[in-house]
Amino acid sequence: KIAGEKKALLVIGHDYSSACIAAGEIYRQNEICAMTASATAEAVTADNEWYFRIIPGNMSQVNFIANYIRKSLKQTSASLIYDKDSYGSSLAEYFETMAKKLGIDIKGKWGFDLSAESTDALFRKIADQTAAGTEPVFLAMHFPEAANLIQMVRDRGGKQMMIGPDALSTGFFIEALKKF
Repeated sequence: KIAGEKKALLVIGHDYSSACIAAGEIYRQNEICAMTASATAEAVTADNEWYFRIIPGNMSQVNFIANYIRKSLKQTSASLIYDKDSYGSSLAEYFETMAKKLGIDIKGKWGFDLSAESTDALFRKIADQTAAGTEPVFLAMHFPEAANLIQMVRDRGGKQMMIGPDALSTGFFIEALKKF
């Protein structure tokens, strides 16, 4: 409705990649410039000359994380747990591609869809299997699910390193962990 009125000059937002992608098509059609400070999926700005971001995209984050696992931690294997939304899926896709290039074997891979299933049983299964491993785990997901999953893995004795994207670098994530 706002875009159709042709009064908006600029949109600042949205928080999530999925919202940016959906709204971005409307902004593009109506030639309204938009800028996000938090959405990192490459699809937000790809093929949309009207949408911008002020932070690195998922590809840059994954490039750094995969290189850190391989070159700094000197690990040749990792596991991957991801949300099947646009944010988590793009992180997972780029991580698998970069891991292959760097010679990192993906030992375990689990995906979940918060909109289609109850994650309780699935998270318990993932936590059981993850806790038994020793390789670093890349968590391509948002902070509430990551905090919950990390606690479940720790409760099962898992001690491996958990590495996450920008969503796990906020005070919200730290506060979620403190609850446990």
